[in-house]
Amino acid sequence: MELKWEFEEGQQIFRVTNNTKARFAIKVKCTDVDLYSVSPVTDFVDSGKVLTIAVVRAKGPFKKDRIVLCSKQVSPDEKDAAEAFKTGIPNIDVIKMDQLIRPNP
Repeated sequence: MELKWEFEEGQQIFRVTNNTKARFAIKVKCTDVDLYSVSPVTDFVDSGKVLTIAVVRAKGPFKKDRIVLCSKQVSPDEKDAAEAFKTGIPNIDVIKMDQLIRPNP
């Protein structure tokens, strides 16, 4: 997956869908926390549900950054998504971010 930015600043949204029968904790990290912010940083996505994540880009130079999406199966009674990542090894997905370049007409 990629997020392409047409302008120096703005917001994009992506969704995490849980098509399994298990509950997952989600943690989102970014390679440049001065340029990007994400919300939520940690949360849960229950079975059959969708989690919407917003990525906000501040004004700054275009470069090849990444969002790292960590997920980990958790029990239904887990209360703190951030705590779930303090043990074990999460699943990792990388989302590339780059400038959207429109061709000249």
